[in-house]
Amino acid sequence: MVKIINDELNKLFEIKTDDCYTVESVHYRKTLCVSSQVGCSIKCSFCASGLNGLIRNLSADEIIKQYTLAKEEGLEIESIAFAGIGEPLLNWDNVKKAFEYFKSNGLSVSFYTTGFPIHNFKELLSLNHDGVNLSLHSVF
Repeated sequence: MVKIINDELNKLFEIKTDDCYTVESVHYRKTLCVSSQVGCSIKCSFCASGLNGLIRNLSADEIIKQYTLAKEEGLEIESIAFAGIGEPLLNWDNVKKAFEYFKSNGLSVSFYTTGFPIHNFKELLSLNHDGVNLSLHSVF
């Protein structure tokens, strides 16, 4: 089930998973911001995604489905931003599969991450991505 909320500039998709959890995708300026997890274990103080902690990782198919649902709405999408709910590096295997799918469809793909865990961050930096935004909250 998909609930779509429009404003003048953005389109928010609330997507119900098969096990009845909700994740969000946001479309703005030809970019689709996708979620990689249901909830988040990082719990950044400025972000509501982690209020209930991590519930589960999304499968690669569930990440890709956010894109296909937005395309079915007729939206023009040129880029994907892993900047929705969840820390993409903590669901790395599924995120990489979705990344490969998006790139194979000619999309630009960028990441927003805390850089944790570091071994996945190092691998991310070696990919043919279109940008990485690192969010630092502590010197530890």
